[in-house]
Amino acid sequence: MYVLGYNDSPSNWRIEKRLLSDGTLVSGFGTSGVVTGSATSFYDYAIAIDSSNMYVTGMDSNNDWRIENRTLSAGALQTGNVVPAGPLAAANTAATLANTNDAFRLRMLVAVDGVQYNQSAVSLKLQYSAKVGTCDADFSGESYLDVSTTTPISYYNNSSIADNQALTSISFGTAGVVTGDTASGVAYAIAKDSTNMYVVGANDTPDWRIEKRLLSDGTLVSGFGTSGVVTGDTASNTAYAIAIDSSNNYMYVVGTESSNNDWRIEKRLLSDGTLVSGFGTSGVVTSTDGGQAYAVAIDSTNMYIVGWKDGNDWRIEKRLLSDGTLVSGFGTSGVVTGVTESNYATTIAIDSSNNYMYVAGSDSSLNWRIEKRLLSDGTLVSGFGTSGVVTGITAASFGKSIAIDSTNMYITGDDSNSDWRIEKRLLSDGTLVSGFGTGGVITSSDASNNAESIAIDSTNVYVAGNTGSDWRIEKRLLSDGTLVSGFGTSGVVTGDAASTSVMDIAIDSTIMYAVGYNSDSNWRIEKRELSTGAFALEITDGGRTIVNQTYEEANNFTNSVATIPYGQDGLWDFSLYDYGMTAGASYCLRAIYSAGGNLDTYTVIPEIQAKGTDALTLFSYRWRNDNADEANASYPVDENEPLTSGVYIGDQRRLRVGISNTGAGSASNKTYRLEYSSGACSSWAQVPAAGDESGPWVMAASSYISDASATTDSTGLTNPAGKTFAAGIAKTTASQASAHTLSNSQFTELEYSVEPTSNVSTGTTYCFQVTHAGNANGFTYSNQPQIKAHNLVFRSRGGGSAAEAPSASPDPQVGDGSPGGAMDDDTETPAPPDDPGTGGTGGGTGGSSGGDSGFLPGRGYFMLASVNSTGFGIGGFFKYILFSIF
Repeated sequence: MYVLGYNDSPSNWRIEKRLLSDGTLVSGFGTSGVVTGSATSFYDYAIAIDSSNMYVTGMDSNNDWRIENRTLSAGALQTGNVVPAGPLAAANTAATLANTNDAFRLRMLVAVDGVQYNQSAVSLKLQYSAKVGTCDADFSGESYLDVSTTTPISYYNNSSIADNQALTSISFGTAGVVTGDTASGVAYAIAKDSTNMYVVGANDTPDWRIEKRLLSDGTLVSGFGTSGVVTGDTASNTAYAIAIDSSNNYMYVVGTESSNNDWRIEKRLLSDGTLVSGFGTSGVVTSTDGGQAYAVAIDSTNMYIVGWKDGNDWRIEKRLLSDGTLVSGFGTSGVVTGVTESNYATTIAIDSSNNYMYVAGSDSSLNWRIEKRLLSDGTLVSGFGTSGVVTGITAASFGKSIAIDSTNMYITGDDSNSDWRIEKRLLSDGTLVSGFGTGGVITSSDASNNAESIAIDSTNVYVAGNTGSDWRIEKRLLSDGTLVSGFGTSGVVTGDAASTSVMDIAIDSTIMYAVGYNSDSNWRIEKRELSTGAFALEITDGGRTIVNQTYEEANNFTNSVATIPYGQDGLWDFSLYDYGMTAGASYCLRAIYSAGGNLDTYTVIPEIQAKGTDALTLFSYRWRNDNADEANASYPVDENEPLTSGVYIGDQRRLRVGISNTGAGSASNKTYRLEYSSGACSSWAQVPAAGDESGPWVMAASSYISDASATTDSTGLTNPAGKTFAAGIAKTTASQASAHTLSNSQFTELEYSVEPTSNVSTGTTYCFQVTHAGNANGFTYSNQPQIKAHNLVFRSRGGGSAAEAPSASPDPQVGDGSPGGAMDDDTETPAPPDDPGTGGTGGGTGGSSGGDSGFLPGRGYFMLASVNSTGFGIGGFFKYILFSIF
C-alpha cells in the first residue's frame, strides 16, 4: 500500500510504503519505508500508480501545483531517462530506422573555438533536409528547413522526460568498464531487461552476491538490496546462473550452499531484491543431493535447473516457478539423474514451442556430452544422436555454453588442448553442420584458453572467455564461423592486463555486456559495441572537455545549463520522430543560429535513413494433407504445383508458404493474413475464421497442429539462397497471425489449415495470398498458391474414388437382377433419378451385383441393399433417399 499526506513540522509531503499483509513499513522504500518531500513541498492530496511508478499531486509552499513522479520500488524521484538506449550506429555514422514512425534520439556536440572567449549565451536551432548526393558541410543541393512538431522529421514528446532537462553522462563506468569493490569476487552470470542488468556471483567470503545496475552507465540501483547489492546469507556460497521474468518482476538464481555444498535456488523481486516468501522456505529451495546447480532456464510456468550431484552424475530438475516444488511427471518425482557415463551438466537451452531442452556438459571421460530431452517428462529424444545423446570426440573436453536458433545449436567450450572449441549442430538429430568451420567444428588459436559463454543474433555468434590470463571475445558469422574482421582486431577483442576471464555475456541489438573478474579477483563488467567491439562510450571530440547541456523536444535551444569555455564542446540531446519521412530516403541534420546563419564550420553532418519499403517475397508454397504434425504431414502435390483434384467440399488441406525478406531493412511486426480470390484473382477477401462458412473457404481446426504454434524449417520447401530461417506461425482457427519480425537476412514459413464450404464454386480455381493485415504493399508473389474443389458425385463399384463428373451411362448389369435406373436427363436440378427399375432383391450369382445407379452432380443418393447366402446385389424396388455429402 502507498499512503500519502504531510508531516506536522515542517509541513512537507510524506509518502509511506507498507505491506498489505501486516502494515509494516517496507525498508527499501525511501528511508525505512518513508519518503519525505523537499522543503518546497507542502501538501499532497492524490496518488495514482502503474506497474513501476507513482504519480502524486498537491501543492508547494508557494501554493502552486506540484506533481511528482516516483518509483514504486524505492520512492526515488523519476527524473526521466535522458540517457538514450544503445546506439543505432557508431558515432559519426549514418543510421537507419528499423520501423516506420520510429522515435529516435540525436546527441550532438557543438565546439567553441576560434576566439579565446567563453560562450555564455548562444541560441541555436535544428534543421533537416532530404539528402541530395551526400550530407556534406557545404550543403550543396540540400534545402534545409526548421525541425518542428509537424515536419517529416519532427520533435517527439517523450512523456517520461521533461523538455530542457539537464543531461547526464552516458559513459559506462570508467571508459566502458565497471570494476567491483574489494568485497566482490567472481561475477558468473548476467541477465538484462530493457533498463537494468542483474549480475550474480560470489563475494570474497564467499557468499552469494547479486547486483542490479543501469545498462546506461553501470551505476548501482539504490533501491535494490543495500545500495544496489544483495549479499546472500551465510548458508550461501556461489551463485552461478540467473534467469529473469521481467513481466512478473521476478529473478531466479541458482548455485550452491556453503556448509554442505548442496543446490540452492532463490526467487527474488527484480525491483528491490527481496526474497519471495511463497517460494520454497522463505524464498529459498535447497536440494540435499550435493553437487552444484550450474545453469537455469525458464518458461511461463516452470524452471529447469541443470548441474551435477555427489558422485558427479548429471542432475536435471523441473520445478514450478510459483512455489519451487518439483514437477512429479518429470523424470522421477521431478528429477532426471544422468547415467554413470555423465559427469557435469553446465548449460541448458529450451525450445518451449517444440517441447525440447538441450543440455550440454561433459561425460566421465571428460568428453563433450549433449542431450536432447522432452520438457514435459525429461525423456531422451531417440532421433537425436544415439538414443538422445551426442558424445564428443576425444579432442573435445568440456561443453560450457549453448545457444539455439530455430534450426541449429551453437556450443562452445574447451578441447583437450585447452583451446576454444565451437560446434554447430542440427537441433533435429545433433549432426554437425559441415559448412561451419571444418566439418562443423572451429578450434580457436593457441591464444585462446577457456571459452565460457556464447550468444547469437540473426547473423553472428559471439564467444567469450579468456586467453589464460586476459579476457577474449570473438565475433564470427553464424553461417560458416569465419571471424568478422571489423570486430576488434581481425574479429577478436583481447582485454587489458587487468582483466582475467569473461564468464558470461548478454547482448541486445547493438550492445554486448560482459561480466567476469579481474586479476585482483574482483568483479569486472564491460559494455561494448556489437559492431566493432569497442567500448560503448559517450560521443567524444578528441580529448576535449564535454559540457553537458539539455534534452530538447522543441526548437530553439541554448546553453542554459552552463557556459561553454573556449576549447570545449557543448552536448545536446534531441528527441525526434519519423512523422512522414519518405520510405528509404536519407535526411541530413544540422544546427544553425536561431536568428539564421550557419555555424562557422561543420566537421560532420548527422544522417538518418527512414525504413525502406518492405520487400517481402512469397517465394514458394506447397499443399499438404492434414494427416500428421507440422514436420510429418504428407504432400499430395509437388512444390509450387496447384492442387486441382482430390479435394471435395469439407475436405481439409494445409497450405505451407515461404516468405523471404528481400528488402534492405527489417520487416517488423507483420501480422500475416491469408486471403483468397477466384477468376482473375484480382479481388481479395480474408479467409473467415473456423465455424464461419459464409464464404467459399474457411479456416479449419486441426487434430495435428495447434493454432499459433511455431513452425520449423520444412524440407518440403526449397530455402532461398543466403537467408537463414526464422520460426514462423501455424494458423488453424483464424487466418491472421500475431506480430512477426523478419530481418533482411531471414526467411520464414507459415502454414494455414483451410477447407472448402458448400459456398465454393466447384471446378473453379481459387488463388491464395498472404498480406500484412490486408495490406499487400511491399509483397511480391513469385508463386501464387492455387486450388480447385469438387463435389462428391460418384463412387465406382467396389468403393473406388469419386469421379469428377457422373457418367451418363451407368455401369452395365453384372448379376441376375433387373437393371438399375439410368441418370435423370435434368442435370441442373436436384430431382431424383428415374425409377431404378424392377429388378429383384439381389438375386445375382455369387459375387455379382446389380447395375449401378446414376448420380447427379452435387447430390448423392442412398440405396438399400440385401444380402443372401449366394452373394450381394443391389435391389431395384427400393426408392432413393436424398442425403448431403460432407
